[in-house]
Amino acid sequence: MDKYQTIRKLFNGQIGLSDTVKCSDTYFQLMRQSDELERKFVKQLENNPELIELFDNVYEAQSKEYAESVFCHYAEGFRIGLMLGIEAAKSF
Repeated sequence: MDKYQTIRKLFNGQIGLSDTVKCSDTYFQLMRQSDELERKFVKQLENNPELIELFDNVYEAQSKEYAESVFCHYAEGFRIGLMLGIEAAKSF
């Protein structure tokens, strides 16, 4: 059983109000930049399907790694927030 089951559901938007979280303009600018660079890069590989497959595999592995890292930081922030809440409640 996943010890972070509820936090993971919250993180993945399965519970809570994740549709109300708005990404910054900077995020969307970086996303467009990343997409454009990826398109240019893949175009350079058009005649080499082995490199395209390798790139896709690297990209997928890095994406999973990054997603796990973001979740770990999210879970730690959640834990710290909960500890702050408990500490604040003790003072009353």
